[in-house]
Amino acid sequence: MKKIIFLAGLIFLAGNICFADSKWGVINRRGEFVAPAIYSQISDYSEGLALVKLDGKFGFIDMNGKLLLACEYDEAGDFQSGLALVKLNGKYGVINKKGEYVVNCNYSALNPFKENKAAACSDSKYGFVGADGKVLVPLIYEKVEDFSAGLAAVQLDGKIGFIDSSGEMVIPTEYEEVKSFQDNLPATFVKKNGKWGLISRQGEQLLPFEFEDASDFSEGFAVVMTISEKARVDTSITSWQLSVPKCGVVNARGQRLVPCVYDDIRPFNEGVAWAKKGDKWGLINNYGSVVAPFDFSTFRDFVEGMAAVGISGRMGFINTSGIIVVPVVYDYVSDFQNSVAVVAQGGLFGLINKQNAPIFPCIYNNIGSFSEGIAPALKGSKYGYINDKGMVVVPETYDSAEPFTNGFALVRKAYKYGYIKTNGEVRVEPIYDGGEAFSEGLAAVRRNKRMGYIAEDGSLAISFIFNSAGSFKNGLAIVEVDEVVYAWEFARKTNTAES
Repeated sequence: MKKIIFLAGLIFLAGNICFADSKWGVINRRGEFVAPAIYSQISDYSEGLALVKLDGKFGFIDMNGKLLLACEYDEAGDFQSGLALVKLNGKYGVINKKGEYVVNCNYSALNPFKENKAAACSDSKYGFVGADGKVLVPLIYEKVEDFSAGLAAVQLDGKIGFIDSSGEMVIPTEYEEVKSFQDNLPATFVKKNGKWGLISRQGEQLLPFEFEDASDFSEGFAVVMTISEKARVDTSITSWQLSVPKCGVVNARGQRLVPCVYDDIRPFNEGVAWAKKGDKWGLINNYGSVVAPFDFSTFRDFVEGMAAVGISGRMGFINTSGIIVVPVVYDYVSDFQNSVAVVAQGGLFGLINKQNAPIFPCIYNNIGSFSEGIAPALKGSKYGYINDKGMVVVPETYDSAEPFTNGFALVRKAYKYGYIKTNGEVRVEPIYDGGEAFSEGLAAVRRNKRMGYIAEDGSLAISFIFNSAGSFKNGLAIVEVDEVVYAWEFARKTNTAES
């Protein structure tokens, strides 16, 4: 159950960490350093700015590599909706892209803005501030949660209630635990005297406080758990049985749709829910009708209208009407993806469609994920590629094979890596020690412990000088380079330009 929580300083550090004697910078497609390799950390760009770390402090660079906001912050987060959280001298605040403080660094904890309000803490008291830095809700509460659907949970004297966006208390602080209100739903669950009940957005009680537990709403329905009246009075029922509630279903209007008779019920998915009786699972709808009998030992959620089910170690598929459309005869099944699923029998893998017609018989040792309509497939010790129409598009000739990205796949042959096209054409011969996916026409490849970039025709586009090399996005890539190599490269290009 989700509980009201203390705020934390939700500040995210940059993701790239350099090795000793190396630094991070940003290059363009010509291999020119747009941002110098002087930083110990650089994050991915967000809203046109990237978080960088220099001499233990954080700042921001723009798409031209210019240090737009000086490295002066103890911590900082990426920009979101034009604002970023920062920490200075042990206190948190918020800046805009000009480096102006919209919320001064006065707070011991500060959350990102949600519904134009940010939860803030000072002197162990919590409230909310706006994007203009003004205090919208006084910092008087012991705990708060972010606003959700126009209301926020707050705690006073150990009890929880809800305030609206103006800070007015709309539901009194009288509950032990609460769940957040969800958009388009008129009610939520709250806990009082150890039991859960359902209340409206106005605080009206819709269901009594009688539930041991309650789930979040899913597709407008929630699972509730209670002890049956029979269990309460039947002396033959053990104390252990008394401690195991039964599950039912209610909606957000407080209507009881499914009685509390099941040992477990999972969230509704595509209009149905899995329910448990004893050690078996079946399928019910929101009226409580049994859609599929309680025959299954395992199951998965519905994907594309089909759910994988298991009986006695075998697997198949059921639809939302409770009909077994793929017999429970397979050792393994994947979820359907574009109406195709991977199945296994006798230790070998194949493909089927939703009518259980074989696209490929079970002849492969493994089949990978489909990407761009093609999947790597292992037969014996060699990989090739198959499509979802039942055709072998690349024969089994490779020692390893990655999914296709932007029309190219990384393959390995005799411990060297190259690239092929979706028609099997070898575009880059396997001559490299490693490689990454193509992005914006370039791929980072490794040779002799250094990385560079090649073009789609296999030609070298950027020299092998990097320790690490990221993918290009909007014409830029984040790279790591030894300081001595960077100094040499910078000096070489400077001398070339001057001559």
